[in-house]
Amino acid sequence: MSVIRVELQPAGKGRTAVVAPDGATLACGRGAVVCAAARMLIAHGYAPESRLEAWRGRTLCLSGVLGTFAKLTVADRGSGTAFVEWRAMQGEEEENGD
Repeated sequence: MSVIRVELQPAGKGRTAVVAPDGATLACGRGAVVCAAARMLIAHGYAPESRLEAWRGRTLCLSGVLGTFAKLTVADRGSGTAFVEWRAMQGEEEENGD
């Protein structure tokens, strides 16, 4: 199984940028930026069964199966946030994580 390592970098105003191995920014925003980045990676030909690792410097923050992250987003559940199933809205382009 291949491993895709992305970097989480501060993007100002409480936002996080997800940066791909080639230096391209995949997603930028608050909340589900890793999930949005996973959808972008799959759209660019990465295998859904690959392992995705999100790092902030030398700290591993999140890891799992790329295809699983692509199916999720983050939602406010009143008592906190939680991963929920992602559903594209009709005519919606790729979400940016906001």
